[in-house]
Amino acid sequence: MKKLRYILTIYDRNTKTIQHLERDAETINETVTKELGDWGHCAATSGVDRSKAPREFFQAGTTKDNTKCFSILCIEEEVE
Repeated sequence: MKKLRYILTIYDRNTKTIQHLERDAETINETVTKELGDWGHCAATSGVDRSKAPREFFQAGTTKDNTKCFSILCIEEEVE
């Protein structure tokens, strides 16, 4: 069985703090909404060969209000 794992790194420009978070497919949307506003943030994607891993991606950027910088890595893992 395959499962998606999301690894987030968020830098808050106001508090100068860094958060490292790990989420799964059931909790990622809630975390993105809470921490970044929504999936409609300004971002760039790169570094994924979709032919080998169609569900994996890497995304980095800033929030719309430019208060947070972030990266999101989504990897597909085989679980028992």
